[in-house]
Amino acid sequence: MNAAPGRLRLALWALAAALGSLEAFAGRQFMNPDGIAHLDIADAYRLHAHRCDGR
Repeated sequence: MNAAPGRLRLALWALAAALGSLEAFAGRQFMNPDGIAHLDIADAYRLHAHRCDGR
């Protein structure tokens, strides 16, 4: 049996994990404006400010 395909697969998985880690590290301080809106909605629910009946 030839072990080359298994080594190639392992090398490609390792490369994908390394590139994914680099991309996650590079964008760790970035926040999409839509994500900020979702955080604002979460705060409103946490503070019960989402109610329409004025309570």
